[in-house]
Amino acid sequence: MDKIIHLIKTSTFLKNVGTLISGKGLEAIIGFGLMPVVTRIFSPDDYGVAASLTATATILIPLATLSYQSAIVFTKKIDQEAALFRIVLILACLLSFFVVVLVKVNDSLSLFTLESGLSDWLWVIPIYIIIRGTYVCFEQMLIKRREFKWLSSSGVFSVSAAMVIRLVWGGLQGSCVGILITAYVSGFIIKVGVCASRIKNLKNFLLSRLEYRTLIAVAREYSDFPKFQMVGSFFRSMANNLPVTLFVTLYSPEVAGVYAMTLALSRRPLEMLLVSYRSVFIQESARIQDDFKLLRKLFLKHTLAISIIGGSSSLILFEGAPKLLPWMLGPKWAGVGIYLQILVPWLFSLLLCLPAASMYIVMRKQRIWAKIIIFESLLRVLVIPVGSYTNLTIETILWGYSIIGAISGIVTVLIVDKLLVEGGKG
Repeated sequence: MDKIIHLIKTSTFLKNVGTLISGKGLEAIIGFGLMPVVTRIFSPDDYGVAASLTATATILIPLATLSYQSAIVFTKKIDQEAALFRIVLILACLLSFFVVVLVKVNDSLSLFTLESGLSDWLWVIPIYIIIRGTYVCFEQMLIKRREFKWLSSSGVFSVSAAMVIRLVWGGLQGSCVGILITAYVSGFIIKVGVCASRIKNLKNFLLSRLEYRTLIAVAREYSDFPKFQMVGSFFRSMANNLPVTLFVTLYSPEVAGVYAMTLALSRRPLEMLLVSYRSVFIQESARIQDDFKLLRKLFLKHTLAISIIGGSSSLILFEGAPKLLPWMLGPKWAGVGIYLQILVPWLFSLLLCLPAASMYIVMRKQRIWAKIIIFESLLRVLVIPVGSYTNLTIETILWGYSIIGAISGIVTVLIVDKLLVEGGKG
């Protein structure tokens, strides 16, 4: 035990991960602790509409940034970092403008029909895209500067503010889509502000003059990110978030709300851990990116540790979710426990392939990663409309969705190990 404690104290990697997870853990505790109150204020219908809006906007983020923000941590010069930030911001503004035009054209010509509660709030999506695009850049800048403490703190401030808005405003007015959306967007604005406060000389950084030739040169240098990283990120984001919007369209806002709540209590807290771990893992492995033998040793060690810890946690969740969650959330949300139990295999696979997904970036093998993600994402997404067309139950559809994701995670790990072995021989 003393050796383990000494290892934790002396390991920079574990310290940095611990710093991020401590903040993310507090963020999750605040969310979990107050969620039983939130579910008794807001209805599954309103929650489903609000969640489908944020899910749609989240799907568009890889297209808005082309994943150029992921290259920030690999830059060697401040001009490159500034150029990447401006590229992302320009792209986000362009996509936001396109969304605004599309919404206006649809209002006039009725090109497509959406659930009425959803169509009334489409104007939120362009705002979210710009805010989120700014945040992901600041996030990568803090990772590069090892400002893990402030990065984790931003999430705590964000979720605290969002919960205060939901509880106070919702408690006074009752269930309302607008309150849920306002809380979510406000939380992200606070995240941006906290991150911005820790970037030195940010004003000079933002106002520094860069010729368009510099932007083009940097965009070309890191062109593998939009070519491969963006494609993979987009399809993965689509597979993870599109079900919420599909459930609103194919079934009802209530079904979408119950499913979105399942994600809020499982995948999103899990992603807090994933982001924390991946942020430090990439930063650490980038130092030895040319030594494939050391990379494989690091990869195997972390994959084994995650499989043991994640496997035991998943078993507990599988057994306890259907009993605990209905009691905790209230009768309106009884389906959350069943949905969460079904999604456990997929959630475990997200943990298992965490080091593998990071390795694709470090090895600059995004092309392979993108192919895997595209194939797996299309399969997962198609399960929902096909299941709806053939009148399958929601539970059966989710089992197919979850199992496909789990198999994909295992395949991802095996392919990365093969690439590392081949690289070590070279």
